[in-house]
Amino acid sequence: MRFLFKILLVNAPLIVSPVQAKTKMWKYSFQDYITLESCLSLSNRGSGFRVESSGNVSISECHAFSNSEHGFELVSASSVVIINRSLTSSNGGDGIRFEQQSGNSATLKINEVNITGHYYRAAAHFENISDLQLEMSRCSVEDNFNDALLFDGVTSNNVLP
Repeated sequence: MRFLFKILLVNAPLIVSPVQAKTKMWKYSFQDYITLESCLSLSNRGSGFRVESSGNVSISECHAFSNSEHGFELVSASSVVIINRSLTSSNGGDGIRFEQQSGNSATLKINEVNITGHYYRAAAHFENISDLQLEMSRCSVEDNFNDALLFDGVTSNNVLP
């Protein structure tokens, strides 16, 4: 079986990029733009994908299975984050965890994503959201033991179209 990984960086000065061999977790932090396409993260001791960005993030056709922490962990400051045609299942933490940095606005679009089989945490957890525009369309959120969608720190500035 062959897996193709494509990571595209456009005008993206790297802030932090340690490969933490101890946890087998890749941690990226970029200022402008990052794209992940056709990536698989399976049975890691940390999160499947952890991306910290102050710019735009696009995740497409990526899969996160059986990781000890979260499937997709996104820490955002003033950016647009798009997750398309992806799957997250049976992770130890949240399927998708989106944390917004204080005082910044963000847009999060989750389209055609399957979030299944998370027994310990929420399928999707949105934390510290003070000015978030969230769009979820054509998603399947099922067979999760705890919360399906968990919103922490919600204020009146959020838009849920």
